[in-house]
Amino acid sequence: MAAKESSKDEFLAAHRRRSLKRGTSAHLKEEHRLKQIQVFTKWINAKIAPKIAAGALAPVADLVDDLRSGCVLYYVIEALADEPLAPKVGKCDLKGQNKAHHMANLSLVFRALKLYGVKTVNVGAPDVF
Repeated sequence: MAAKESSKDEFLAAHRRRSLKRGTSAHLKEEHRLKQIQVFTKWINAKIAPKIAAGALAPVADLVDDLRSGCVLYYVIEALADEPLAPKVGKCDLKGQNKAHHMANLSLVFRALKLYGVKTVNVGAPDVF
């Protein structure tokens, strides 16, 4: 059975390589998507640069994993608002490593967004985590 799964994986990998040949529409879309991720990651790191310099946060390398805790989003909002969020919505738990801490941090993010008038219809902490 392992050989059958391996064969299937090889087939899917070969199909991906064929569909992403240089110059094809799918390849160009994938390049565009990767470039957007790279630009957005650099923008986020620029916004949280003071926290990175202070050692409070590590630079964002992987958007999905690094945004999941909520602290990066919290400090991006703080940088965009140009004022501390802690007095208004609470303090982000940088040391929290489990899902409950991450969900609490994301709840702070959504509370801050609501405070600044950003409407998040049918989007909440579980959707980000």
